[in-house]
Amino acid sequence: MRRRFWIDAGNGHVTLLPSVLFAVGMTWDLVPPRLLGLVSFVYFWQMFYGESARGRRALIIARAQGVLQSRGVWAPTCVAPAGTVLYFSSYFHNERYKGRPGFWIVMCANSLWMVFPAWGMRVCYDIVTTDSLRLVRS
Repeated sequence: MRRRFWIDAGNGHVTLLPSVLFAVGMTWDLVPPRLLGLVSFVYFWQMFYGESARGRRALIIARAQGVLQSRGVWAPTCVAPAGTVLYFSSYFHNERYKGRPGFWIVMCANSLWMVFPAWGMRVCYDIVTTDSLRLVRS
């Protein structure tokens, strides 16, 4: 039986621990603030840039990455192959909004994956530069 690759399920598994660490770390001192900020910044960046690859496209890109890597060519695998930023860029560049309903649904649903992770990155930047959790605990 051949297993299918579904990037959203992978994102759910990979981001569970960093999200729990950030949520608990804002309340209790589990790790030093700077470490919490760095790990959480990477987590929010992954949400911002590399969250929403879908179905067959993700499978094709993952296979292409495997082929390149097997031939000794570097191919990035640290984030999902396509994300919210790339999705929006493609959506507008290819004018997929023309002649189709749902423009505002696409805008509202996907903008959440840019606004809140960007806010999280800003908070993490403050945590790292001040080595303090004062912003999230005040």
